[in-house]
Amino acid sequence: MKETNRYIEGKTCLITGATNGIGRVTAVELARMGAELFLTYRDEARADKTMAEIRKKTDNEKVHL
Repeated sequence: MKETNRYIEGKTCLITGATNGIGRVTAVELARMGAELFLTYRDEARADKTMAEIRKKTDNEKVHL
């Protein structure tokens, strides 16, 4: 385990703007480190797609809308 993961794993994070840009990159990296994520969104279809991609990319099922 990386040193930085020790501080993030098991934490809960709320990510705004997770469907694109820096919010999306942040969501992917936090999920990869083992955080439980809650994503806010404006477009539900886009958010569903983003959530599925993050789960697949990181093997972290603790990603929610």
